[in-house]
Amino acid sequence: MSDNTSAKIATWNLEWAVPTSRRGKRITGMMAAMDADILCLTEAHASNFPSGYHVVSSRDDYGYPLKADRRKVLIGSKTPWFWHDDVGHSSLPSGRFIQGRTQTPAGELQVMGICIPWADAHVRTGRCDRERWQDHEAYLEGLLSVLRECANCPVIVAGDFNQRLPRRRQPEQVYQKLEKAFEALSIVTRGFEFEGRQAIDHIAVSPELSAGAPRAVPDQIDGLKLSDHFGIIVELAKVS
Repeated sequence: MSDNTSAKIATWNLEWAVPTSRRGKRITGMMAAMDADILCLTEAHASNFPSGYHVVSSRDDYGYPLKADRRKVLIGSKTPWFWHDDVGHSSLPSGRFIQGRTQTPAGELQVMGICIPWADAHVRTGRCDRERWQDHEAYLEGLLSVLRECANCPVIVAGDFNQRLPRRRQPEQVYQKLEKAFEALSIVTRGFEFEGRQAIDHIAVSPELSAGAPRAVPDQIDGLKLSDHFGIIVELAKVS
């Protein structure tokens, strides 16, 4: 699919890699070599991005102690963003959403970067005021509202979904809420595995876009652990 009308999209959870560390520098070098048109990073810093990207991020407060430059989700584009929004919907748990619109080789795209809370978000840590999966389910309900309000523009949603697809151990009702939230999109990383592990980071696209086969970004290189997640890269094109 690689040509001058396709766009390369990558997502990766960096497990808070410090940009100036050996791990952080290796990650940034790998992302530079990927040469993706759109990068979605979760649990990352703006300075993890290679040079040349226009970066927008979620709000800093996601209910845990704040640390300088840390964000739950950031998106970077090789071209400037026409607009961006870090709220999405009032019902979304804070600090875990960013969207914007930008120009790519596949045309103008609306890109949403998400970091859906894991099962135990604020259960035994953070605010300690939630039941298991409570914030996760609330996020999916809010995201459904955001996706239903999308403008007439091809949409990409990328980031940490914190669910394996197809369903493995998550409760059926949680899985069904994710399916409901993405009912109008195709999750092109569904069923993708790397070294025997199912992805929990995903990329979903609206019907105006077609996707090539996902490829993994390894989470370990030359004995150096880069993250507790592997990354994913996909090429997209407009459906003719």
